[in-house]
Amino acid sequence: MTGFSYYFTLRYIQTQYIINAFIVEKIIAKANSRCGVLASKLPLKDLPIDLVLRIFNCYVVPLYRCGLQLWLGSCSSSALESINSSFTKFLKRYLGVPYYCNNAITHFITQTIPLTTQLHGLLDAGLGAFTLPASFSGYQISFLSDHRPIEPYNMCELIPSHFWRSQMFQKLPDRFRNRKMLMHDIFDLDHEIYCSRKGFHLINVHDCQCKVCGQVMTHYHKIFCN
Repeated sequence: MTGFSYYFTLRYIQTQYIINAFIVEKIIAKANSRCGVLASKLPLKDLPIDLVLRIFNCYVVPLYRCGLQLWLGSCSSSALESINSSFTKFLKRYLGVPYYCNNAITHFITQTIPLTTQLHGLLDAGLGAFTLPASFSGYQISFLSDHRPIEPYNMCELIPSHFWRSQMFQKLPDRFRNRKMLMHDIFDLDHEIYCSRKGFHLINVHDCQCKVCGQVMTHYHKIFCN
């Protein structure tokens, strides 16, 4: 009987994870679809960043808040990464940079935090009117009392050290063309123009050589190129 109970409990946990993963996939697909509709109907690329974030919080975040207390605490790490990836893709599309650019730098520039960190902060917001009668003798529903601790998001620790040599700015340009040019300098996306290596590759001080000066290329090499 003990073995049967253990097997039943294990199968229940596995089934719960599968169901939650299916729910998260559906929510992410719907959120990505809504982001596409917003991009086609509104001039998001030519709006200020604060207004763009308010639009995202108004039309996209409510999709994730549906049943949030039920599925967020039992999601796998890959599902949480997919949720964060959906938000960072939205931000990178606004900045005009490729999707492979560093996420921490993206959050630093837009003054945002990962979407899952925001959702953890909203866990208790939807339970304000949810109370249990006194006859329950202190018993609570599991998702009301058992929450994963929120890991603090330290943005500066995740940003590569070479980023602090990049160009600084007071405010993101509202025009997409000017913002894209600025982001290309900050994310060092002109590396392939100066590098002698062909094709897409990561910067490597042992293999990357400048076609102009012939020296080894590091991050933001065009600043130091003679």
